[in-house]
Amino acid sequence: PDIAVVDPQFTMSTPKSVTAATGLDALTHAVEAYTSKKATAQTDLYAVSAVKKIFTYLPRVYADGSDKEAREAMSAAAYEAGICINNSSVTIVHGMSRPIGALFHVPHGLSNAMLLKDCLEFAADGTYERFAALGRAVGRASIPMKLRQKNLLRLWEKSVKSVKCRLWQNTVLTGQNFSKLSERWRRMPMTAEVQAIQEKQLLLKIWK
Repeated sequence: PDIAVVDPQFTMSTPKSVTAATGLDALTHAVEAYTSKKATAQTDLYAVSAVKKIFTYLPRVYADGSDKEAREAMSAAAYEAGICINNSSVTIVHGMSRPIGALFHVPHGLSNAMLLKDCLEFAADGTYERFAALGRAVGRASIPMKLRQKNLLRLWEKSVKSVKCRLWQNTVLTGQNFSKLSERWRRMPMTAEVQAIQEKQLLLKIWK
């Protein structure tokens, strides 16, 4: 589209589940764009700004959907993160998330949240310093700079896990639920496209 109208007023009645899913999708956009090989100085500014807003306002707006300030901040964050992915793209979380949504109709933001920790751990080896910078940006790593970047990364991961737990205490996939999901997947005939990219085996490996 030539124009995008971002009006927080239209989000005021959004249900909690959609608020959480779309908020974590925006967080994933910002984090993946910031840690992408295609990241630029411009997208870095928007990505860090979006991450800071989401960590501050997503728990707030989830708790109180009528919080106008939080709705406005989350709309701005989603917009900033959108600019980022249009210029820097996304990485492995979205690459793994899309098949889950397509095959099992899991809300996109929820499938991102399911994969976020493990996929970012996989990606961390390539850019410890950027994950560490995000940890510092959200105030979860205000520790001496001499500490190893890897330790800063762990603090960032704990921050993401904390936000996810507050949003989805009752809706995360349990081990029992995933066993049913994976069994259904095993019985599902694979299309040529899925078979070609071997996403079935890769996703099952991640979740075992």
